[in-house]
Amino acid sequence: MAAINLDALKNFDINQLRSLDPKNMGSWPLPMRILVLIGIFCAVLLAGYYFVVAEQVADRGKLVDTENTLKSEFESKALQAANLDTYKQ
Repeated sequence: MAAINLDALKNFDINQLRSLDPKNMGSWPLPMRILVLIGIFCAVLLAGYYFVVAEQVADRGKLVDTENTLKSEFESKALQAANLDTYKQ
Protein backbone atom coordinates (compact mmCIF):
# COMPACT_ATOMS: atom_id res chain seq x y z
CA MET A 1 0.00 0.00 0.00
CA ALA A 2 1.32 3.44 -0.86
CA ALA A 3 2.06 5.72 2.05
CA ILE A 4 0.49 9.16 2.04
CA ASN A 5 3.07 11.93 2.00
CA LEU A 6 2.14 14.16 4.95
CA ASP A 7 4.51 16.91 3.83
CA ALA A 8 2.50 17.23 0.63
CA LEU A 9 -0.67 17.66 2.70
CA LYS A 10 0.93 20.39 4.82
CA ASN A 11 1.92 22.31 1.69
CA PHE A 12 -1.44 21.79 -0.01
CA ASP A 13 -2.84 24.91 -1.66
CA ILE A 14 -6.59 25.16 -2.23
CA ASN A 15 -5.91 26.73 -5.63
CA GLN A 16 -4.55 23.36 -6.78
CA LEU A 17 -8.14 22.12 -6.85
CA ARG A 18 -8.88 24.40 -9.79
CA SER A 19 -6.24 22.70 -11.90
CA LEU A 20 -7.72 19.20 -11.45
CA ASP A 21 -9.06 17.66 -14.63
CA PRO A 22 -12.50 16.11 -13.88
CA LYS A 23 -12.20 13.90 -16.97
CA ASN A 24 -8.92 12.37 -15.75
CA MET A 25 -9.46 11.50 -12.10
CA GLY A 26 -6.55 9.05 -12.20
CA SER A 27 -4.07 11.92 -12.31
CA TRP A 28 -5.45 13.52 -9.14
CA PRO A 29 -3.49 13.28 -5.88
CA LEU A 30 -4.42 10.26 -3.76
CA PRO A 31 -6.10 12.24 -0.92
CA MET A 32 -8.41 13.95 -3.42
CA ARG A 33 -9.37 10.64 -5.04
CA ILE A 34 -10.10 9.16 -1.62
CA LEU A 35 -12.27 12.14 -0.64
CA VAL A 36 -14.25 11.96 -3.88
CA LEU A 37 -14.78 8.21 -3.54
CA ILE A 38 -15.89 8.58 0.09
CA GLY A 39 -18.32 11.31 -0.99
CA ILE A 40 -19.77 9.11 -3.73
CA PHE A 41 -20.05 6.19 -1.31
CA CYS A 42 -21.92 8.34 1.24
CA ALA A 43 -24.23 9.73 -1.45
CA VAL A 44 -25.12 6.21 -2.60
CA LEU A 45 -25.81 5.11 0.97
CA LEU A 46 -28.03 8.11 1.67
CA ALA A 47 -29.93 7.72 -1.59
CA GLY A 48 -30.45 4.02 -0.90
CA TYR A 49 -31.78 4.75 2.56
CA TYR A 50 -34.07 7.50 1.30
CA PHE A 51 -35.51 5.61 -1.66
CA VAL A 52 -35.62 2.07 -0.22
CA VAL A 53 -35.41 1.87 3.55
CA ALA A 54 -37.30 4.98 4.75
CA GLU A 55 -40.61 3.87 3.22
CA GLN A 56 -40.20 0.38 4.65
CA VAL A 57 -39.60 1.78 8.14
CA ALA A 58 -42.84 3.78 7.92
CA ASP A 59 -44.73 0.72 6.64
CA ARG A 60 -43.34 -1.37 9.48
CA GLY A 61 -44.70 1.10 12.04
CA LYS A 62 -48.17 0.86 10.52
CA LEU A 63 -48.00 -2.94 10.43
CA VAL A 64 -46.96 -3.11 14.10
CA ASP A 65 -50.00 -1.01 15.04
CA THR A 66 -52.26 -3.27 12.96
CA GLU A 67 -50.71 -6.35 14.59
CA ASN A 68 -51.40 -5.01 18.08
CA THR A 69 -55.02 -4.24 17.17
CA LEU A 70 -55.55 -7.71 15.72
CA LYS A 71 -53.95 -9.36 18.76
CA SER A 72 -56.29 -7.56 21.14
CA GLU A 73 -59.31 -8.50 18.99
CA PHE A 74 -58.14 -12.12 18.91
CA GLU A 75 -57.75 -12.22 22.70
CA SER A 76 -61.23 -10.84 23.29
CA LYS A 77 -62.81 -13.26 20.79
CA ALA A 78 -60.84 -16.20 22.22
CA LEU A 79 -62.17 -15.29 25.68
CA GLN A 80 -65.72 -15.16 24.31
CA ALA A 81 -65.25 -18.54 22.58
CA ALA A 82 -63.92 -20.12 25.78
CA ASN A 83 -66.98 -18.88 27.66
CA LEU A 84 -69.49 -19.71 24.90
CA ASP A 85 -71.44 -22.18 27.07
CA THR A 86 -71.84 -19.53 29.76
CA TYR A 87 -73.10 -17.02 27.18
CA LYS A 88 -75.63 -19.53 25.83
CA GLN A 89 -77.14 -20.10 29.27
